[in-house]
Amino acid sequence: MKVNILKELNTWLNEGLIDKELYDKIISRYNQKGWNLKTIMKWCLFLGSITLAIGIIHFISVFLDSLKFAAFVLILFSLAGFIFGFLFIKYNLQKTGSAFVIIACIILTVDLFVISRAFFPDFERNTILLLIAFFIHFIIAYISRNSGVLVISLLTLASWLGVETGYLSDWGAYFLGLNYPFRFALVSPDLLVIGYFHKKKIFLNVYKEAFAKVYYILGLLYTNISLWLLSIIGNNENFFVFWNISYRSELLLFSLIWIAFNILCFIIGGLTKNKIFINFSGIFLSINLYTRYFEYFWNKMEKWLFFITLGCISLGVGIAFEVVKKLKLKKQLLKKGT
Repeated sequence: MKVNILKELNTWLNEGLIDKELYDKIISRYNQKGWNLKTIMKWCLFLGSITLAIGIIHFISVFLDSLKFAAFVLILFSLAGFIFGFLFIKYNLQKTGSAFVIIACIILTVDLFVISRAFFPDFERNTILLLIAFFIHFIIAYISRNSGVLVISLLTLASWLGVETGYLSDWGAYFLGLNYPFRFALVSPDLLVIGYFHKKKIFLNVYKEAFAKVYYILGLLYTNISLWLLSIIGNNENFFVFWNISYRSELLLFSLIWIAFNILCFIIGGLTKNKIFINFSGIFLSINLYTRYFEYFWNKMEKWLFFITLGCISLGVGIAFEVVKKLKLKKQLLKKGT
């Protein structure tokens, strides 16, 4: 937060919105030297845990020919990850402990499939294994208060939903008359509701911020990507209907639903001062407009004119936002001055 304040202060000084005396007075209170170590630490541990887990799994797959022995070794690595993880958490190294728990969860998920292949070679219903992995990760996430493990559990749940509905439909494109994007578009908003319950302390207060953020981000991401695909292909198995005139009314309907969803998210974000909703709605409203531009003008304009027009529109919008932001800041500073 302090880094953002310093950045804004430098911008105001360069734009002449505040003088050097006021700048020095404010910066003396918020001055912070060096890197934002918290962010660097967080991403290093998260990415390091994933890559280390992948490396361990690959090492075992290369050097161990016996599936049963590989399953045993993976269990040992997974147990070691959990033990070290909870020990680090106990001694107040929360982020480091969380990283080891993430490693253990990833290895455990792979181990479930190795055990199935080694001891039950005729078992083909791998969706059950995904569901078991989801419940294991979900429980561990709440026990260890680990938002990274919660992300893994929700990704596993999404994988289970896709594979299970594919299995039940005999691997056809439709399940209950719905294609894959339509299924996720109907289910994904439930994550936003769960995130709201966390935010309102309906669940234990200890999970309020970090877990609510995970549910909001994945819920918005899943829903927007699903609606984006529906606005391109509709409820169709064919990904090449984008310029098919007979589908235009259906695609327009899904596009309008997508716009309405993001406008609603923007309003909710504004009322609750939730930047996640505001940022996601702004990004995907822009993507919607770009998608419609490609849909309606790609085949009707010369390509040089197409890109020049698109570039000018984008620059114009960007310039307009910067001017509005500058005027708004100036107005706020004038009010404070009076």
